[in-house]
Parts: sequence; C-alpha cells; structure tokens
Amino acid sequence: MRHTLQTIARYAAIALALQCILTSVGHAQGFANDPGKTGPVMLNLKVGGAFGLNASVNQFALQLDAGFAVDRARRAYIVVPIQFQFSAGTTIIMIPVGFQYDFPLPVKGLYIYPRAMLGYAPIVGTGGGVVHAGVFAPEVGIKYVLNQRWNFGFEPFSLPVLFNQGGTLVFYRFLFYAGVNLP
Repeated sequence: MRHTLQTIARYAAIALALQCILTSVGHAQGFANDPGKTGPVMLNLKVGGAFGLNASVNQFALQLDAGFAVDRARRAYIVVPIQFQFSAGTTIIMIPVGFQYDFPLPVKGLYIYPRAMLGYAPIVGTGGGVVHAGVFAPEVGIKYVLNQRWNFGFEPFSLPVLFNQGGTLVFYRFLFYAGVNLP
C-alpha cells in the first residue's frame, strides 16, 4: 500500500508541475485571447490503445467523456469520463471525476490541456469475478475546436494507475477523439 501511495504521489506531482509550466508559458506568450467555445458542456468519444506497463496486458480503450466548464472563459472543466478497457478475459471500468484546463495555443481554436482524475475501477473477469480498485490518471492532450463547437483531439499521454491492497496496475494509453461543445 505504501508503494501505491508513493506511485500516486509521484504522478500527481508530475501532473501538477506540468500544469504550472503550461500556465506560465501560456500567460507569458499572451495566448489568452482565444475564441472560446460555444457553451459550457463538453462531450467527447475517445478510442485508443492501453498497454500494461507492469503487466503484459494490452487492451482496447473506449471513453465517454463529459465535462462542465466552471469558469467564464470555458477553459476550466470538471470532467466525468466513464472509461472502459477491453481485452480477452478482462474488462476494466473506470468511473473517475477530475479536472481539466485548456490552455490556448497561438493557432486559433487549438488548445493543450493537462487533466487529472481520481475514482473507482471495478475489474471484471470472464467468470464474473470482480476486483475492486481505485484509479488515478494524469493525462495531457491537445485538441482543436472547429467553429467553437466541434472537438477533435489526441491524448498522447494518459497513465491510469489502478490500485488496491493487492498492488498497482499501470497502463500507458493514447487516445484519439471527436466531440461537441453544447450551450
């Protein structure tokens, strides 16, 4: 359990440092005059691969991503991404809650974002057995918002860490997605 907490703390520190760096770069470059988004609700469908870093498990990843902007500029989001990872014999369901901040880049409609999530993750085996775990996931992605409404993006860094008394299971994921911003 101590190793699990150290791993989570390490990834949280990395995510926080990355967010601080991105915040200072964005403000220093003066990219704050972005066009914004149509509305406060963000919905995305993400697909990609998940590769076990400490176990030889490779899975297909599917994510239904919902977010609600909590600031007027529509850059800070509370996110609830329901996530699934499938492989022969195992399905992992992740139900986290997290925070995402969109930093505008010099190209109109282009954003880079860090996000961090924490939640519950049942791991379901073929026999119906369930292993209960927690999940912490730091992520970094880039998205393009077309006409302030349509999202197209890529998350080259997603690192879900599943943990319980039995230890940790760490995945590296990359995800592609499309979605919409609603009023």
